[in-house]
Amino acid sequence: MDQLPFEVKLFILEFYRLPLNRILYQVIDTVNHPECLVLNLNSSKLIKLMYGHCSTNQSRSIQLLYKHIDLSYPCIVTNVFPGSHLEFELLEKLNFNNLKSVLLRGQTDLTLSDVIDFIDRCPRLDSIDLKNQQNMVSDSDELKYETKFVHQQTTRSWVNISCYQYRTEAIDSLSSFPQLQVLQIINPYNNRKAKNRRNASIMIKSNIVDDLLKLSNIKKLYLLDYTVTRDNLAAIQQSKCLQALHVDVPYAFLRRFLKICSRHPSLKKLYLGRHDYEDDDFRMLSSTSSLCNLALSSSTLDLSAQGFDFVLSNHFITKLSLTDMSKISSELFTALGASKYLTKLTISYSKVTDGDLELLFGVPGGLPFLQHLNVDGNESLSNSSMIIAMKHKSLTSVQMKGASLSADWLLALDGMQSDIKKLCFGCIRISSEITNEHARILSGMRSMEHLEIWGFSVSPEIMADLVDACQSLNTLKCSGCVSNPDFWKRVVEKTKIIKIL
Repeated sequence: MDQLPFEVKLFILEFYRLPLNRILYQVIDTVNHPECLVLNLNSSKLIKLMYGHCSTNQSRSIQLLYKHIDLSYPCIVTNVFPGSHLEFELLEKLNFNNLKSVLLRGQTDLTLSDVIDFIDRCPRLDSIDLKNQQNMVSDSDELKYETKFVHQQTTRSWVNISCYQYRTEAIDSLSSFPQLQVLQIINPYNNRKAKNRRNASIMIKSNIVDDLLKLSNIKKLYLLDYTVTRDNLAAIQQSKCLQALHVDVPYAFLRRFLKICSRHPSLKKLYLGRHDYEDDDFRMLSSTSSLCNLALSSSTLDLSAQGFDFVLSNHFITKLSLTDMSKISSELFTALGASKYLTKLTISYSKVTDGDLELLFGVPGGLPFLQHLNVDGNESLSNSSMIIAMKHKSLTSVQMKGASLSADWLLALDGMQSDIKKLCFGCIRISSEITNEHARILSGMRSMEHLEIWGFSVSPEIMADLVDACQSLNTLKCSGCVSNPDFWKRVVEKTKIIKIL
């Protein structure tokens, strides 16, 4: 730090002192509008310092101070959507000797060979997230580069790796990274528009999963749409520090698997997908004292309250996620609403109706500790459901995207004190305008730190006033809300905080 020029030191102090994490970004339908404007509300000088001359001028060493870079959305204005030449240019120029982690979530044209070349220039990199880079698995030379990657990285202390993968042989090679703590491998077949997604799960050889579970530091193992075998149960039982597990399990030994997981001393999160569960299956979870987060997904499952009594009666299970459910009984919504222990509840893409949420929040004294609610992807939900959820006093985070909403649900909250910190709402059938009155009510939510708006018309003047009024707001995301290419430029021109910086 002492070797840096004075003006560079000043920028570093500003970086830590000022609220430079206030980010605006816009995602436009790339079919009808092949532009994506991305703008970071940081000072232009700091942006230039980070991504401008410092990346090309070798005399500048400020880049060595950064330990993490997020390329999900580039921090400069561009007329190309994230993932063409922009990220490649950044990966080509930025040689962060002390860089520890990289997130590259936006779809890009990068190949696995590009990423490996970048990794070679980052000797201390131990965490990389490539979950959305589907094109990498179609690279004709992928196997060659995978082999190169494994052979070159065996001496590096990799901690976190997330990526797509076709072949299980490459998963096996990851067991040579002894420091690995988090591993997420996604089966790309499940992310294609296949008619039968339930047959997309791939069986992994038992020795591969065993080798991964034997890693002394593995804490989170996510093998999405990969099926484990009966032979893996002993390795799961013996894993010493496993905290989160996401796998598909054949029904033939599901109960034995649940029994092992319920007694595992360190396992806190369990995700199970695509099963025709029976009510009695959940009896295995009634006595668990370490598992606190349970996630279920099944497009053929009819959930009843009887089976879930075993789950809801356990005060250790405080987080519950139900995704892609074909039907959830009204009795189960009432049972969920009566829960005294849940702090986080997700019921997404499960055909939830307004009547279901009325049952959920209609139990007197129910859900006293619920802080997070996510009901994304339920098209039947309307304004009344949003109002019911927002009036639940304990909630600090509400997500309701992909619903049949208009902006007028906000009018019912006028004058109401709110402790909401994260608010995400979006419409799928109704497109309405966010007016000054709506924005005034939103700006009255003084605790709000994250706001996402999907599918509503809004002017740059209203958006600028909203940003100015919400002093605690860190992130504002608008998707499908505007098509004017000058929208964010006009927002910035009218936003007072830009003048301060």
